[in-house]
Amino acid sequence: MEHKPLLEVRHATKEYKRGSRCVRALDDVSFTLQPGEILGIVGESGSGKSTLLRQIACLEHLDSGELLLDGRDVTHAAPRDVCRRVQLVFQDAAASFDPRRTVRQSLYEPLRLLGGEPDPAARVTELLRQVGVPEELADRRPAQLSGESLPAVVPGNVELDFQRAGLLPDVFLGTNARKAKDLELQDFWYVKCFSLTELPPRAQLCFDGVDTVAEYFLNGVKLGKSENMLIGCRFPVQGVLRLGENELAVHIFSAVAWAKNFDIQPYNVAFPSCYENLHLRKSAMNYGWDISPRLVSAGIWKDVYLESREEMEFRDVYLATASVYEEVAVLVLSCNADVADEYLGACTLRVAGVCGESRFSAEYPMPHCSTTVYPYVSHPKLWQPLGMGEQN
Repeated sequence: MEHKPLLEVRHATKEYKRGSRCVRALDDVSFTLQPGEILGIVGESGSGKSTLLRQIACLEHLDSGELLLDGRDVTHAAPRDVCRRVQLVFQDAAASFDPRRTVRQSLYEPLRLLGGEPDPAARVTELLRQVGVPEELADRRPAQLSGESLPAVVPGNVELDFQRAGLLPDVFLGTNARKAKDLELQDFWYVKCFSLTELPPRAQLCFDGVDTVAEYFLNGVKLGKSENMLIGCRFPVQGVLRLGENELAVHIFSAVAWAKNFDIQPYNVAFPSCYENLHLRKSAMNYGWDISPRLVSAGIWKDVYLESREEMEFRDVYLATASVYEEVAVLVLSCNADVADEYLGACTLRVAGVCGESRFSAEYPMPHCSTTVYPYVSHPKLWQPLGMGEQN
């Protein structure tokens, strides 16, 4: 019994205009594909292979010729009319996914748009089961599913880890930094397993520097999030930390993809390569400004450690110079502290400073667990005197 062809391409021709030039990408192409056959089309870059596939998938339309799918003329069909039968699988399949969508979202959306599924969400779950993707991976984004793992050094960053693994050349030589550009749109997961024989009291997990937007998980529990590579963060882990084996995971988002979530406002101005940096507390040199080529990095670039919190301690301290004169400098000090209930309103804040022979100190009532004070420093020693004497 003779089967009708699965696909027929008849005298396919496609041209594109490039300014005043006309480029013929397909020139009278014909072939037939029978059910069960595999057809390989070979040609150098720019010879029209991808163009031909776009016509077959009806993403574009031929200038002349015919396309028949299962004997039906689809030459002028819309992608929606053939997408259940024809789909493109790109050479770099991972890069063809929307990096902002999770696996579940990428599967759900076409089912919703096409219709015909009474319960698209249940169908997504079934499709994942059929191909052996665990349910807990469904809410991850493509960059989190590469399956490739590398040894990581902390403190460090991903480019250096890729370099040590032989996947990148030395990014500090010549134009090698450009070869790291493919990493810019990827998310990264740092995973560390560790064991404890005793639990520290009032334990907190400390990250002194993470570049840049990250989520933190301990034993599957989300501890929190950070969006600043220049300021460390601390998370209480009492009740999450456990005796024996523990797993710490840090999910670092692509800084380039994250910046797409923000619009600039009128009169927001940056160097041409730094607009992505306007909404991120990330070193501007990563974007090719000042002393470095563009290298939008990611990583845990400072220490990570567990420590025991004191029952009463400062959580945050901010100190700055409010004004300075030859005779006096005025500081501003803001702080937040953990204060036990029985000591609220009964604490004293002491501030002291030493620079060579110069000293100052002051005391202030601490009416609650937060306060701002303005210490005075008489005859301050100036690091940059601006004509007021020798530098200290």
